[in-house]
Amino acid sequence: IGVRCTYTVSNANKFFYDDFYAGSVIVDNTPPEVVSVTPISATQVDVRFNEALLEASVVNVSAYDLLPFNGVTGATLDGSDPTLVHLTPTNALISGTTYSLLVNGVQDLAGNTMATSGPHTFLFVVPDVAEPGDVVINEIMADPSPVVQLPDAEWLELFNATTDKFLDLTGWQVSTLSTQAALPAVVLGPGEYLVLVNNAQLANFTGLPNVMGWSLSTTALLNAGTTLTLMTGTNQVIDAVTYSSTWYGDDVKDDGGWSLERIDPFAPCSDASNWVASNDERGGTPGAQNSVFDDTPDTEAPVMNAVQVVSATEIVLVFNEGLDPASALSASYTTQPPLDIATIATVAPANDRVRLLLGTALQEGVMHTITVD
Repeated sequence: IGVRCTYTVSNANKFFYDDFYAGSVIVDNTPPEVVSVTPISATQVDVRFNEALLEASVVNVSAYDLLPFNGVTGATLDGSDPTLVHLTPTNALISGTTYSLLVNGVQDLAGNTMATSGPHTFLFVVPDVAEPGDVVINEIMADPSPVVQLPDAEWLELFNATTDKFLDLTGWQVSTLSTQAALPAVVLGPGEYLVLVNNAQLANFTGLPNVMGWSLSTTALLNAGTTLTLMTGTNQVIDAVTYSSTWYGDDVKDDGGWSLERIDPFAPCSDASNWVASNDERGGTPGAQNSVFDDTPDTEAPVMNAVQVVSATEIVLVFNEGLDPASALSASYTTQPPLDIATIATVAPANDRVRLLLGTALQEGVMHTITVD
């Protein structure tokens, strides 16, 4: 075997050769295989194969079966990629439903026919709009050493506290007082957990559920405490926690190796009263329900502990626990003598304070009372 080239001197270094083969003619006897099934929309599902296909076999809709309670009414071969098939479901796909696709009888260009392949499962989701509290910061491993049983690495757990929302975390981020990191591009379903660990430590979490890597520094979760803020790609705050080492409530566990767990992820309160050290023998519960989980309803109303006069036009009301921001804004604030309250706002992230901005300045020497209902 050889190659003969006729060329001029100026082209002497412009030849490139691929692999050479000497032997019997290579015959393709292998049928095509499904590589992936991807829902593009409620009316389109793309199926990718490992080799180019014979178009006449692709367009036969009887080659496909979509379950449950569905089918295929249209199949076309992509105009530029002969390994890609576009399917049209009989009925529009329903968000939150897991489907299975069976494929049979599709042929490659050599005429090899595939036997029944599948089921190939996929989840179709139309992401919902996130509201504050839909996803919460649920567990914090800020001080992993000395190790109890879990890996020697910081991690953060998020929890979808809704019963019916699929939330696309693409573009979301978590920030501390000094740094921030983007979340992985993942859809978090109702009641699902996501454990975030630095990419360099990801291999140490093999076998633990719902773990993904991200770029947050391995020392960003300060042992003594910091503020963590979960935001969408449009900078909407979904949850925030300002934790402290005093939240462990245990002189042994606050020395390291134990996570801080949220007691009730469904409660709007994110202050110390809703957090405590993990009781799990491993030191934490990454990717699973917290060991201290308790969703018993809070039946005690908040109590206003103090009133702070910040300036002649600003008053801050201090409560004994975090407030539901919506109810705080709609509450009735009555003052005697009457004051012109122009703006009402809770103070994040603890929401245990309400800031009142006055339309007219307070008068020096005048005693006022305030009632909240």
